[in-house]
Amino acid sequence: MKSSTPRSKESAPAGTRETLSSEYRGMLKGFFNPTLMKKNLTRFWPLWGVYTAILFFALPMELIQFGTSYRSFNYTAGELQTVADNYLYNLSNTAVPLGLVFGLLAAMALFSYLMNARSCQLLHSLPIRREGLFFTNWLSGLWFFAVPNAVIALLSSVLGAVFGIPVFPGVWLWWLIATSIGMFFFCFAACCAMFTGHILALPVFYGILNVLVTAVCFLLDMTMRLLLVGFSGTELSSTDFARWCTPVYQLFHLLSQNYDNELPYGLYNNLSDPVGAICYCIVLGAVFTFIAVAVYRFRQLERSGDLVTVGWVRPVFQYGFAVCAGLSLGWIIHNNFFEGPWSFIILVVLCAVVGAFAARMMLKKTFRVFREGWKGVAVFAVVLAFLLGGARADLFGYQRWVPDPQRVAYVELSGIHSSPQDTGGYLTATLTDPGDIAAVTDLHAALVSDLKALEEGSAGRRRMDQDGNYQLGDEKYLRLDYHMADGTIASRNYSNIWVTADDLSDPATVTAKLQALLDRPTVIAANYLSFLGEQSIDELTAVGGSLDNVKPRPAEAAADSTQEDTKTIPATSTRNAWITLDAKEAEVLWAAVKADLAAGNIGRRYVLDNAERYRNCYQTDLTLSFILPTTGDSGKNFNTFDATFTLQTSAAETLKALEDLGYGDDLIPWNK
Repeated sequence: MKSSTPRSKESAPAGTRETLSSEYRGMLKGFFNPTLMKKNLTRFWPLWGVYTAILFFALPMELIQFGTSYRSFNYTAGELQTVADNYLYNLSNTAVPLGLVFGLLAAMALFSYLMNARSCQLLHSLPIRREGLFFTNWLSGLWFFAVPNAVIALLSSVLGAVFGIPVFPGVWLWWLIATSIGMFFFCFAACCAMFTGHILALPVFYGILNVLVTAVCFLLDMTMRLLLVGFSGTELSSTDFARWCTPVYQLFHLLSQNYDNELPYGLYNNLSDPVGAICYCIVLGAVFTFIAVAVYRFRQLERSGDLVTVGWVRPVFQYGFAVCAGLSLGWIIHNNFFEGPWSFIILVVLCAVVGAFAARMMLKKTFRVFREGWKGVAVFAVVLAFLLGGARADLFGYQRWVPDPQRVAYVELSGIHSSPQDTGGYLTATLTDPGDIAAVTDLHAALVSDLKALEEGSAGRRRMDQDGNYQLGDEKYLRLDYHMADGTIASRNYSNIWVTADDLSDPATVTAKLQALLDRPTVIAANYLSFLGEQSIDELTAVGGSLDNVKPRPAEAAADSTQEDTKTIPATSTRNAWITLDAKEAEVLWAAVKADLAAGNIGRRYVLDNAERYRNCYQTDLTLSFILPTTGDSGKNFNTFDATFTLQTSAAETLKALEDLGYGDDLIPWNK
């Protein structure tokens, strides 16, 4: 009986299979051309050859040198692993500048035909689709990075095994990082190449676009700092958005080590760092590739040699160039020759108009651009003047904005200098109490009620009384960082707050409100103990301290004293004498200081060095040393901190404790 294998119902006839195979090969050929790929690899071999040579000296040669000498250092296996991880970590960061440079060079080499009319027409006359040209060049770029990196990683793995250096599998993680970073910058440069037809413009556009967002944010920060009272100065350039849109900055940030005292410094301590960098490169690289292919499909080939080849991008380039030129040149000229916000606005608009015409000349490749381009530039100038003038006139309400205290989760204060000059001399406090937040917003409202006075300040003047003993007027700086309940942050900087002695008696003035805020017990405690963070004051333990600037005792009395040897009381000048406190004394004094802090009797601040400040304050300072328990991955740890309190006559509990300890007669009052 003749046996036969039944043919599947789904199988196609031989002729049909050959036709489908031919179609698949045709589709593949439409997106990839092996002849062009081979030509790219042989024509541009110096590019990937130099890249490979740099990596060879950076990794395999280093392993050879280290492997021939490390035995003399008697490294343990763990120490050797740490050294290898550290070096691979540093080499991963080196991949960023290497990828930045060679990604651009690879794109310039592989897409240079688009910048020359003859080469462009020749290649596009061949039976290869545009997608085929692009993806063949894209795969060539991938080869330029992936294969040399793989060769170096393989060679390093072999050398590591020979010399006993544990570089595996870290070296392959490095391969993935270096390849993804190199391809990201190549895709970015290839995307830039689709928008220009000039080979020299490509590196310029590539470099500018790498930092454009951060640079524009910085220019806007400088502009708003000149136009708006209270602008913090870095609200835009310091944002996560600016960092994410600046590839070099973001990659270094993602590759940076999250330090942990319990972990060695190396590549594997936090895998989220390299994985985040790899994902950033892959996702954005794919986006740039998609944009490049989409633009390439509709690119006008006859625009080879033009600065910008895409029609809708040309006005974006013209007016974007104008804005950047106006803000940068206007700021430089104003900073050197002029004063005042309105002169700055005029200079920015004039420089922007010049920049708009200059950009149009570059696009048109002619100087004759005024007749046909003046209308658009005039509209642009009017819009720019309105935006800048509107910001200055506070049409958008930025300068007079004061938050609703009920919408503020907490507020950070910093900047106010006050007397006495101890730990609380420079205000640094985080306030969560609703009453404190309401007091801050009340002060803020008083500040913005007179923007002119806030902007002019004291013009650098300081006022003293006739004898030069007491301050009658001073200028203060204050920064407010509101952390809103919805998660947003609003910041304000005020550098010209003019306070006077006459205003202290009027509760409605800025001076009185500022003094009242500084004297709130919760604000005093938060200021002196800012190192607490979210921990409780009850977790602090005093373990020692000193009394500084005490009365010197005669040498004979010191020699006959029954005090402990840890006490040091030099019989020299008054301001150099001190007394050392032991842990028991420090604990007693800390309990008294806490009671006075709660009552607002110690740590009272004075916005002016007036007579009341000298009547209430001693020259003697009390410094306490604390330990604060913290809980980490390795268990319970302790951090140490110091806090210095100038002793005050109002601090009844602290003065009583000092009297009980026998130090009451050692304090020095002011005699002003």
